[in-house]
Amino acid sequence: MKRTWRMTLLPGTLLMALLWAGPVLGQSIPSCDSCDRFATACFMQCVECLPPYTPDGYCVGGVRYTTCEEIWGCCPDWDVSRTLIGRFQRGIPPIFCTYHLVWEYHIIDRNRCFPAERRCDEELDGGGVGIDCCDAWGCGGQRCGD
Repeated sequence: MKRTWRMTLLPGTLLMALLWAGPVLGQSIPSCDSCDRFATACFMQCVECLPPYTPDGYCVGGVRYTTCEEIWGCCPDWDVSRTLIGRFQRGIPPIFCTYHLVWEYHIIDRNRCFPAERRCDEELDGGGVGIDCCDAWGCGGQRCGD
């Protein structure tokens, strides 16, 4: 039998398909409990445990394959903005200090799947030795928790 170029390419093509499909087929689908509205894509597939449950959490009712969007009821479209609300220092000025900025984050879901939120975060912005950070850059405003 005469070998053609098509017959020569076939084993290599099959091998490449198996190498590509192996990891894809071997991936497990996460639990829908892992759907994080800020970090998970709406289309991510997940497994939902159906009631009733045993005391150790086993799904007696079986499982259902779904998506995070279906669990949430809609797909959020986040808009995040931040406002500088304060500055402060830590350390032992004028020996040394670290300078911190205080940001208030406004998190809004344009699709209204989730309520709007406000969060506060402190960010290290610099510092130095032999200075007072507040004298150098100014302090004031609010801190997280104020």
